[in-house]
Formats: sequence, C-alpha cells, structure tokens
Amino acid sequence: MDSMQNDAQPELFGAIIRQLEAEEKQKEPEKPVQTADMPSLPGAESYVEKKIITGVHTGAVSLYDATYTDCTFSGCSFTRTDLTNTTFTDCSFTNCEFILCKIDGTTIDSVHFKSCRLTGINFTEASEYGFSPDFTDSLLDNCVFYDNTLSRDFFINTTLRNTDFTNCRLKNIDFSGSRFQTCAILGCNLEGSDFRSASGYAIDPSANKLKGARFSLPEAASFLKYIGVNVS
Repeated sequence: MDSMQNDAQPELFGAIIRQLEAEEKQKEPEKPVQTADMPSLPGAESYVEKKIITGVHTGAVSLYDATYTDCTFSGCSFTRTDLTNTTFTDCSFTNCEFILCKIDGTTIDSVHFKSCRLTGINFTEASEYGFSPDFTDSLLDNCVFYDNTLSRDFFINTTLRNTDFTNCRLKNIDFSGSRFQTCAILGCNLEGSDFRSASGYAIDPSANKLKGARFSLPEAASFLKYIGVNVS
C-alpha cells in the first residue's frame, strides 16, 4: 500500500472529525445528564451476554475492553463514546446512533445495524478479526472503510453519504436499494457484489476489480464518463 495514501487518510479523517464535532455541537441540544433511574450500560471490562438493552444514552464515557455477546440494543445513543477494544459479537442494533465514537481495536463480529445512524466512524481503526457489520435502512455519514475487508455482508436500503471505501476488499457484498452520495470507491475489489438496485455510485471500471459484479441501467451508464464516452 502506498505510504503517502496511509499518511493522507488519517489526516483527512481528522479534518472531517473536527468539522463534524463543530456541526454536532451547534445543532444538537444538550443531552440529559445520566441519573440513577435512567438505564445505563455496564462499565469497562464488563462481560454481557444475551441481554436486551434499551434506551441507553452514553456521552463521552469509556467502555474499554467490555464484551457484548448475542445482545440486542434498541433506541440507544452512543455519542463520543470510547469503545476501544470493546467486543461486539452476534449483536444487533435497532434505532441506535453512533456519533464520533472511538473504535480503536473494537471487534465488530456478525453485528447487524438496522435503522441506525452512524456519523464520523472510522472503521479502519476496528479490529480486523471477524470484521463483519451488516446495515439495513441505515445512514452512514462521513464514515471511513479505508483498506477494510468485507465479504458476503450487506448494505440494504442504506444511505452512504461522504463515505470512503478506498482500497477495500468488498467481494460478494449486497448493496440492494442503497444510495451513494459523494462516496469514494477507488482501488476496490468489488468482485461478485450486487449494485443492481443501488443508485448514485461513481465507479471507475479501470480503477476497481469488477469481475462478476452486477449492475443495471441507467446507473451503470455512469461508467461511460470514465472511458471518455458522452451519451445525450
């Protein structure tokens, strides 16, 4: 991998994070202070299995090295939460939001996000072990999957806004019904992936591997601009 790209990507993501932090601070009201009668998550280094967790709102707290296995999260909010080395295995998140969370070394193994909002999340920092998130009816805004590997996962009816997939291995991914808005798809292996009902993508066929990938018109006509063909 090009060392200049490695240096540039964290710098770019840092600039994005600073901008998002400023925007979130301006538009979001102060969240209520956690009180004794409000639901809360177990702290750092906890082990939680087969629990239903509802309505938890965390601020800038640390869940360092906690483990959640086969848990269901509903209506939860994670804002600037430190999830360093936290493990999520066979978990599901519904109507949850993750805003500017730190996921250094976080394990995301067979995790499903449904109707969730994820803003400013750098999946490049997550653990490579078992990395397999799925997304349905969700919004990914200013997220980064730079150099990640995904296989047979899916982004169903999901909006991908300002999201970076540079240098990713995305084989056999289902993008059915998903909407791409100003996303970077460059140097990717997209073999076998399904874009037939996706929209808004801009994929240079000379800069990505597309063997066996499936596309449909009119969206696939976007390829023509990369080979110098104009259609009117």
